[in-house]
Amino acid sequence: MGQPQSEEANAKVMEELAAELAERLATGEGKLREYWRSFGFNLKEGWREDGFTVIAEEAYVMALARRFRQGAIFQFQRLPGGAAFRRNTVPVCLPNTDAAVSVAVCERPLDAGAYADPHSWGDRHGKP
Repeated sequence: MGQPQSEEANAKVMEELAAELAERLATGEGKLREYWRSFGFNLKEGWREDGFTVIAEEAYVMALARRFRQGAIFQFQRLPGGAAFRRNTVPVCLPNTDAAVSVAVCERPLDAGAYADPHSWGDRHGKP
């Protein structure tokens, strides 16, 4: 919860979460409308963290994040004009992680290298 994990431990949790999301999407439980694999990265610090983008009711996403012991989630809101989003960091299991930043829409982050290579993480279900 908000702590670094081994790649193996993180991969196991990601697969459990992927199975949960696939089941909920198939059954319509949890007001889940859609999901896909996504990731965050920090070029300066040299890390990348795989995750999911989930379109669902906020209460469902918060409950899911608590169940899978996520420190925080990102909530996206389109800003007027359509060229940017507001990304709010919403604390879940890790307090004092809230933040709000503007995110510009682009095809590919500049100088992202392997951190942003979509071929390294497969489709939304984890298939390469």
